[in-house]
Amino acid sequence: MLGSGQNHQRPQQTGAPRVHRNRRGGSGRPAIARWLVDAALREEAIYCLERIPGEASDRALTTAYAAAGSSPAFPAAGVRHAERLVKSAPAQALAIYRTLLDRNEEHLQCAAVVGLARIGTAEAAVLVLPKTKSTRRNGRIAAQRAWKSMAG
Repeated sequence: MLGSGQNHQRPQQTGAPRVHRNRRGGSGRPAIARWLVDAALREEAIYCLERIPGEASDRALTTAYAAAGSSPAFPAAGVRHAERLVKSAPAQALAIYRTLLDRNEEHLQCAAVVGLARIGTAEAAVLVLPKTKSTRRNGRIAAQRAWKSMAG
């Protein structure tokens, strides 16, 4: 029942990160980052932090990813966050992609392989190579294309 229990205010709370995101100069970033620990608000907080430029947002997202990487909704956010870090912090992006390669979901493995190809380092290539022999067709094709793009 909507009026009973403690959760009747959740719908109003989920809009709070967006309100803070719109504050000038990213001054709402600390408030949004605090909501990363609340599973009910995490996805909304991530959405907002992804749209605030700057290293402080990147650090908050990296911390959140490390803390909640096992959350079922979080890996897709990890892919988006790693894409954001490829140029500014490739080592952090590589660490996120490495985690995603171990996931069971093939689409996340493919996204990680594509991201690793963008990084293009020897360490990234070492992670892609085993996936070129994957038994999963889409993952194998993505890895073979990534490997080819990294080699040439």
